[in-house]
Amino acid sequence: MKKLSGLTVARRMLATTVAIAAIATVTGSGCAADPDAGNDKIMVMLDDVLDDLEDGDDMILALGFRVGFWYGFNDATVGGIQTPPPNLFLPEPGGAKTPNYSARTTGSGFTLWGSGIGLDLNNTGDPMGGATNRSTYDASAFKGITFRARGNVPVRVAIATEAVVDIAYKGTCVPDATGIRTCDDTHGRLVTTGPEWRTYVLPFDSMRQEGFGQIFPLDLHKAMAVHFSVSQNLSFDYQIDDIGLYR
Repeated sequence: MKKLSGLTVARRMLATTVAIAAIATVTGSGCAADPDAGNDKIMVMLDDVLDDLEDGDDMILALGFRVGFWYGFNDATVGGIQTPPPNLFLPEPGGAKTPNYSARTTGSGFTLWGSGIGLDLNNTGDPMGGATNRSTYDASAFKGITFRARGNVPVRVAIATEAVVDIAYKGTCVPDATGIRTCDDTHGRLVTTGPEWRTYVLPFDSMRQEGFGQIFPLDLHKAMAVHFSVSQNLSFDYQIDDIGLYR
């Protein structure tokens, strides 16, 4: 289990108590085709920021009773390459509005279902790299997720809940005995990225399962992770920054 340094704890405690910095405004959208094109103003309380990545480590911000880590994942195609490797995630220098770091992944060669990066919402850490301490987080008070991104491929943004997560990773979905992929069909939505940083605002009620797995309603009371993934057969390079939930 990775512990917070005294300096990090102090910084995060200060962040939750400085009233003048308590609210950030981002541009929202109600348009399903282009989720960052609207004129609504979405207010993100500082305590609702998942991570700005400015501390340069693989931990999300210890705010809002959340604790978790960043990681990568892929379909394990032989010869597929993903950087950073799934279990060795570190932020990349350079970011959006918070300029020091962002979450970046590059790669190619995944031919089954693809790859991605994600963060857990309630995981105190496992020194052996497994899912022993993974649990659920109640995100039902929130309407959606906002973040900044840039890249060369469409990115699917998803919320993973207990019902769709495989029992091997502390969910309740029992995989099909035949080996057909029936778990991990998360509720999500595809966004278009480009070479410039853009702000995205995605309501949870606009997210849908892809349909390859078991179908469940979106239960935000039992959220487990946020994923940013790409489809198979793509050469990808994309960055994510300033992720938060909004009410």
